[in-house]
Amino acid sequence: MRKLGLLLFLSACTASFGQTIAVTEHEVPNKPERVTVDGAMAPGEWAGALSLPLSWEINPGYNTPAPLATEGYIFKDDQALYVAFRCSVDPSDFRANLNRRDAAWEDDFVGIALDVYSDTRNMVFLGSNAYGVQLDVRKNDPANEMDKEFDMSYDVEFIAQGARGQGEYTVELRIPFNSLQFGGSTRQRWKFTFFRQTYSKGVQINVQANPVYREIVCADCQFAHSMILDGIKPKLRRQLIPYAFGSAVGEPGSAVQPGAKVGGSAFIGLDAASSVEVALNPDFSNVEADVAQVAVNSSFALFYPERRPFFIEGSDQFATRQNYVYTRSIANPLGLTKFTNQGQKYRSYVLTGYDAASPYLVPGRNFSAYGTSGANWSTIARIQRRLPYASGIGLLGTQRSYFDGGSGSLAAADVNLRISDALRFKAEVAFSDTREPNAPWITGGENFKGRTAALDGERYQGVAMYGGLVRQSKHWTLRADLMGQSPTFRAEMGFEPQNDWMRYELGASYNGFPNKKWVKTWGVYNEATQYRYFDGDLRQNHHLAWGWIQWGGNLRSSFFHRIRFDEVFKDVRFSNLRTFGTNINWRPSQTFNAGVEGNTGQSIAYNETELRVGREANVSLNFQIQVGGQLRWNHMIVHSQMHELDGSALIYRGFIYRSGLEWSMSRATELRFIAQWDDFASRLLLQPVLTIRPNAFTLLYAGGQYVQGAWQAYLKGQVALGS
Repeated sequence: MRKLGLLLFLSACTASFGQTIAVTEHEVPNKPERVTVDGAMAPGEWAGALSLPLSWEINPGYNTPAPLATEGYIFKDDQALYVAFRCSVDPSDFRANLNRRDAAWEDDFVGIALDVYSDTRNMVFLGSNAYGVQLDVRKNDPANEMDKEFDMSYDVEFIAQGARGQGEYTVELRIPFNSLQFGGSTRQRWKFTFFRQTYSKGVQINVQANPVYREIVCADCQFAHSMILDGIKPKLRRQLIPYAFGSAVGEPGSAVQPGAKVGGSAFIGLDAASSVEVALNPDFSNVEADVAQVAVNSSFALFYPERRPFFIEGSDQFATRQNYVYTRSIANPLGLTKFTNQGQKYRSYVLTGYDAASPYLVPGRNFSAYGTSGANWSTIARIQRRLPYASGIGLLGTQRSYFDGGSGSLAAADVNLRISDALRFKAEVAFSDTREPNAPWITGGENFKGRTAALDGERYQGVAMYGGLVRQSKHWTLRADLMGQSPTFRAEMGFEPQNDWMRYELGASYNGFPNKKWVKTWGVYNEATQYRYFDGDLRQNHHLAWGWIQWGGNLRSSFFHRIRFDEVFKDVRFSNLRTFGTNINWRPSQTFNAGVEGNTGQSIAYNETELRVGREANVSLNFQIQVGGQLRWNHMIVHSQMHELDGSALIYRGFIYRSGLEWSMSRATELRFIAQWDDFASRLLLQPVLTIRPNAFTLLYAGGQYVQGAWQAYLKGQVALGS
């Protein structure tokens, strides 16, 4: 702990916040009366707008000239930004489909990326394809290139229209200022860039309005343009979203059980930076069932992402390395209140409410136990001091108190600092205080540190920590991580299914960017990791070697080799466990794409009564067929098996198959049918659903679900009132 504190102190003292990318400020002209957001850019309609070409190809090329011409334009009025694009296309390579919102990420699309505070605390992208299919995403931690930082559930109320013409398409957007939180200062400088994904000679290409230098750790910190929006005072967002839900449930041998409930939520903008949201008897049901995951040889609970809109606003503040906050732990709330603030220097978040039943997760060193708790009051609080260049220092606290006794608390501090363009440091430390209830919520679990796994009223405290350093150049990325949790640490409102470990990791990658006909980009990565139990005993030593190639024709392949020199599980030591794997993904056209992934090697049979090493093999295949740009048929099959090392017997075998048929009748209306068979659980799921979603928060869906003889039919209507 002393070493972690010293690293944090030294990094804070040496951090440099000088901006190394020259930023050009632009006045945004007022929108003339002639401009209408209909997707078709009439000659001269956007004359006089702030305009920038998307001149730079940033992938797979490295700041090379863009292969197709694209121009972006901006106007404003007192309530909104107006953004338009004129995009040249190669008709033989053009990809665009009529689809539902946020389902056109593999199309040719274009949009604007916004950093409204000019400190890169997050990045919001708003765009559209040629059919006006809206795309919005938020990157929660722009200095972290991991895919999990892209929040695909993020929704913004904005208008998008598109039109297709001879050799080009055009897009027009209207983005209300009150759909975004920004500081209350009269001085407004919003950094931005224009971004387009397109295709040339069968290759997916990314272009934008500024170059991106790979020797700088944070790509989004390099936006080279800023719009001047001084004095904007949009009307505050005030929105009421009531809903009504009706259902009928049937089970074999039981009478049909009808059900109904009403409720809703309200969004109240306090000022440009702050808002309060209230939800009473909310319905947080998902329209689509979670994709099943293979868990037959996993001894720990599995993570599923948050997709419920109420929890998305402000969730970028929880971008920590360990999962101290997992809002899906709030499962059946009666009422919730949430306050968010995105001030110029500070940002904060408070959520509190009553949950009738919550998932209860007990982590362990070898496996986790999982159950359902009783009623409780849950609270999450977060405050951060923002610093330039995607940096900041923050505090986090969570508290869950059970009405039947017991509670769980957590307090954490974290820092994310840019030391130089090429060097970034992150660290966090968390303390937990657990008071167990006397309750039969779980079965199983592991005893730890002289305490029982049962929920029998014990009290204990724990600690978790992380420290990481990243050094980046044009071709090389080097990183060092230290991370761990004590055996008594619990994130009561987070998702950390394993504790009692320390991890020490060194990683190095090299990336090449030849951008030739056959090979576009390639890379290799090496990682050495040592796990120890918190008391210092060895848990695992392993080495990972991984490589990938992006070929011409939108074909990507990768391969890896991992060797676990030593692994200790349930006090039994195993040695020299090797695994080999490969992945191939091919997207030759918008009509068809496919991917296959496989790995084989030696692995511990973690869930077997008799611990031993077996030979494991896993294969997954997925492909999609599109017809007419509106009908899509998706297939996914995952097969997993393990044999005894000598091949004499089968330890386990099974598969999961999932098929989804989607018909987009318009941008707002879609009919979907999902079928899924889980061979491990002998479980069939069928789910038809019709969805009508004219905007981000108004929807109607009707559908049903069948699971092994039990069925449910449901109808939900929700409308957004106000703006």
